Amino acid sequence: MSHGRFKLRYQTKANAFDGAAPDSRWALGLMAADGNVRSAAAQVRFGQGAKNKDILDAMKAHIGHEGEPSYQASTNSYMMSWTSGRHVDDLAVYGVVDAKSLSFALPEIDLMSFDFLRGYIDGDGCVGYYSNGTHRKYLHVSWVGTAEFINQCQDWLPIQGKTRSLGNVTEIRFSGTKAVELCGLIYSAQGFKSRKQSIYESSLAEVA
Repeated sequence: MSHGRFKLRYQTKANAFDGAAPDSRWALGLMAADGNVRSAAAQVRFGQGAKNKDILDAMKAHIGHEGEPSYQASTNSYMMSWTSGRHVDDLAVYGVVDAKSLSFALPEIDLMSFDFLRGYIDGDGCVGYYSNGTHRKYLHVSWVGTAEFINQCQDWLPIQGKTRSLGNVTEIRFSGTKAVELCGLIYSAQGFKSRKQSIYESSLAEVA
């Protein structure tokens, strides 16, 4: 495949972000959280901190990218980029467009899915197992986004979280049994197991 009259250095899977399969919807959620595009250049970029390089490696495998990600010592993170007009177009269907950080929301609520949320939380959420000051612990899940996106999450999910404004973003959070129920829905699918999923599963094993 070529872009314009230039042959691409690295080939990628054309349908990686078509949303047809669970792993594609998971990847779309990751891109909504941590990816960016330059539509004029048909360029897509995705990065992760060093402690989450397994997520970047999973994305790399998902899109079929054969290049090595670049390491940025100043931020202790890895970044990969590629060129694909098809990917830019498919990402735009889900609202992943240029300069999305302060504007992201799904264009249609029907695009929401537990696979998409799993990717979004794996990329930019928090899953923790904390002590409440006694001998008991509780599971906590939270993520941030634009007020519009968080409202979409709140309206779509069967479990109601607590929300609060944090300047330019809004946070939604779940604790205790609500967090356990939410993770049971989000992490029910087979596929890449993130560090955050492992925290959830370890919390279940501890109380079993």
